[in-house]
Amino acid sequence: MVVASLPQRRSWPLSSRTTYTYIRRNGAAIVLISLLIVQLVWIEFAIAPVLTKTHGSNGSKILDSMQRSKKVAIGAQSNSNNNNHRNNKERAKDNPRNMNGNNNNNNNNASNNKKMKISIFYNLYIGNATDIPRIQQLMSEQLSMRDPLIHTPIYITTIGTTIDNDTLDSFVYGNKAKKNDVVRLGHYQKGNELLSLESLWGYCSKDENRQDAVVYLHSKGSHSNTMENTQLRLFLTAGALSQDCANGLLPLATTGESNVRQQQLRQQRQRCNVCSTRFSPIPHPHTSGNMWAARCDYVAQLYQPSKFQQRMRRFHPTGSTPACIGRQRWAAEHWVHTHPAVEPCDLYSSKDFLFNYEHLPNLTSVGDVRRVLYGEGSNINNNEHGNGNGNAESSSPVMKLQEAPRFDLESFSSTGICKDTGVSTLDMRLKEARVLYDFTADGTDAAEAGGTGGKHPERIYKIMPKTWWGWKFFDK
Repeated sequence: MVVASLPQRRSWPLSSRTTYTYIRRNGAAIVLISLLIVQLVWIEFAIAPVLTKTHGSNGSKILDSMQRSKKVAIGAQSNSNNNNHRNNKERAKDNPRNMNGNNNNNNNNASNNKKMKISIFYNLYIGNATDIPRIQQLMSEQLSMRDPLIHTPIYITTIGTTIDNDTLDSFVYGNKAKKNDVVRLGHYQKGNELLSLESLWGYCSKDENRQDAVVYLHSKGSHSNTMENTQLRLFLTAGALSQDCANGLLPLATTGESNVRQQQLRQQRQRCNVCSTRFSPIPHPHTSGNMWAARCDYVAQLYQPSKFQQRMRRFHPTGSTPACIGRQRWAAEHWVHTHPAVEPCDLYSSKDFLFNYEHLPNLTSVGDVRRVLYGEGSNINNNEHGNGNGNAESSSPVMKLQEAPRFDLESFSSTGICKDTGVSTLDMRLKEARVLYDFTADGTDAAEAGGTGGKHPERIYKIMPKTWWGWKFFDK
C-alpha cells in the first residue's frame, strides 16, 4: 500500500521561483489533500442537511453509512455486505422461523426491535448424564424459535449434572455454536428457578439496563418427560420468543416517531410490561409453566427473588394450599406478576386453555407450533425488515397480542381449581400487595382496602394504581 507523505515544513516567505518548484515537486500530494478537504466539506454542509430534511431517520442512517465509508476501505465494505447477505440466507435455511402473528406494521417495528436488547435467561436442569442427549434436543428446539438478531445473549444457569462449556454451546446451536452468544452464569448441584430469576432481576436492576427487555425460559420436561410438559414447553416458548411480545414491550421512544405520533401510538397500543402466551389471574396471578418476556423497568420493581419465597410465608390465607397461593415451589411461577404496577398481556385467544395443563393444544414439535398456533398456510416474509428467519404475516387469529386477563372471572373460575379457598378474590390480591409491596387500595390500613384493619393506623401505604388489572377483573 502506498501512503502519500506530506511535504516537509519550510520557512516563509518563499520567492516565487521557490514556490513554483515546491508546487511542481509536491503537486500530487497537494491535489489529493485538496480533494479530500472538498469531499469532507461537501458531505458536511451540502449532503447532511438534505438527507436529514428529506429522509428523516433514514437520512441519518445513510449519512452514518457515508461517514463510515471514510474509515473503511471500499473493498472491505463490499466484502462485509456480501458476507451479511450470505449469512442472512444461511439463517433462513438453517433456523426455523421466529414464531409470529405479525401484520405489516409489526414488521416495521421488527426493524426497530433490532435496536432493542432482549437477553434470554435460561434455567437448565439435568438430572443425570443419561438425560443429556434428550435435554440437548429439547433446549435446541426451544431456542430455534428465537430471533438471533433480537434475542441475544443467552445467560444460562445450570443445575444438577455438570456439563462442560462445549457441550453447553451445542445445546444452544447444535454443531454451529457461536460462543459469544452464550454466557454461563454458574452451576449448582441443587436449586430451583429462583436462581436464574435472581440473575435476571439483578441484570434489570442496573440503571444501564432499565430500558432493555428480558425473556425467561427453562427446560420444562427435563425432570419429568411427559407429553403434557412437552406441550406446555412449546406453547410457552412460542409466546415468550414471539415478535408480538417483542413489539408489545418495545418502548415508544425507540420507534423514531415524532412526539405527537408517539402519543397516538401510546393510545392505540396495548399496555404491556409482561408478555406470555397465557396470563392467568387465578388462583393467583401467574403464567402456568413460567416462561415470559418482560420489560426491565418493571422487573426492577419486583421483590428480590432470593428473598421472595421467604416473604410469601407472611401471606397464608386460612384454608388455602401453597399451590393456590403461589408459595413454596410455586413461588417462582407467581413472582413476575406480583407487583401492582404489572401490565400483563398475552397471545392465546382461545378459551380452551386457561391455566394448569387442562386442554393444552396438541403440540409435539416446532412444526406443530407453526401449524396449530400460526396457521399452516402462513406466508413466509423475508422482506428488507425481516430477520432472515422468515417472519410470518398474520394468517390465524389464534395468537393475537391483547391486554390481559382477556377473559372474565367466570370463565377462569370454570376450571374449578382452588375453588372455595377464598384466594381468587379482590380482598386476597389487595392483602398480598400490602404484604409484598406496602400497597393498599387507598393508602390506609383499613381492612376493606387490604390493610390490617387497624393494627397499624399510623402507617401510610402506597396507593394501588388505577390501571391495575384487578380493578376491572374483580369488579363484579
